[in-house]
Amino acid sequence: MRRFPFLAYLGPGLLYAGAAVGVSHLVQSTRAGAVYGYGLLFVVLFANLIKYPFFVVGTRYTIITGKSLLDGYESLGRLPVWIFFLISVGTMCIIVATVTLVTSGLFSNLLGISMEPWLLCSIILIFCFLLLAIGKFAALDGLMKWIVVLLTISTIVAMVLSFYAGIPKLETAGKTFSISELGDVAFLIALMGWMPIPIEAAVWQSDWTLAKKTPDGKLPPMKYAMIDFNIGYIGTTLLAVCFLALGANMM
Repeated sequence: MRRFPFLAYLGPGLLYAGAAVGVSHLVQSTRAGAVYGYGLLFVVLFANLIKYPFFVVGTRYTIITGKSLLDGYESLGRLPVWIFFLISVGTMCIIVATVTLVTSGLFSNLLGISMEPWLLCSIILIFCFLLLAIGKFAALDGLMKWIVVLLTISTIVAMVLSFYAGIPKLETAGKTFSISELGDVAFLIALMGWMPIPIEAAVWQSDWTLAKKTPDGKLPPMKYAMIDFNIGYIGTTLLAVCFLALGANMM
């Protein structure tokens, strides 16, 4: 630990990675590869690049001020807070329902569970609620580290194996994206909008960083907080590429 002191501060960035790898990666990135081959690889990379400043501000603001990004919104007046509230309310039900449904589908296929989707979704939500209610941030922080590491390793291994299982043809795989086709444009908007995660997640990142305070009330040093965030952000970008490759090679 002394040789790698930043390991003690890992947490919020990995939580971000765990939250980001959902619909945007499992569904949208995989579908992009399945339909367009490697044609939208640049779009995935570009979306992650241009959104970086909007997410990193959550970590930087909290470390500098000791406050949540939501407090920063409030300092600008009530309007930004209400805008954030309306965006959150307008998307949270869709996001939770979609992510939970995708998760239940993974459980059903990987573990061979035969159960009504609504019931399996309910079990997953109850488990998450109890985890947060009983263990709070520490339990979520500890569990997500193992989940994100396992997910990353298994996804990379699956992508490497997909190059042997399928024989991708980078120049010809998939249909050609056309700006004149409404379906193509609609998918592009959805892909870039969800990638890597909706913008309001910057506030979540800020709150997770705030929750990383030590018992004496100290926040992580900026250097280590940025290492943590960059590991999570770069990791989600890598996983997005992996899922696109899986879609292109296997579907």
